[in-house]
Amino acid sequence: MLIDPEGYYLQFNALRVEASATRERERLAPNFDANTLRLESNSGVVFVVVAGPYRTLFDAIEAKEAANNVDVIVVRGAQLQRRQVLEAEVNFD
Repeated sequence: MLIDPEGYYLQFNALRVEASATRERERLAPNFDANTLRLESNSGVVFVVVAGPYRTLFDAIEAKEAANNVDVIVVRGAQLQRRQVLEAEVNFD
């Protein structure tokens, strides 16, 4: 998955265990084209479940409301890139 720096993404979870992130992505699959990113954080590697990109902030907000999950946040692709994406899930071992 290539991150579009101009796009908007829904961030569902940041999890420490890859298997948990995979389960979350699969749970979201019926409603979202979700992916998992491996990111570097201050406390180590985390697996972030995201959906997108959405072309506009309005589109992302509508998708967030449809998710009906208060923990979902909207992030810009450039923000994800600054968080030191190590790799997308297609490259996980």
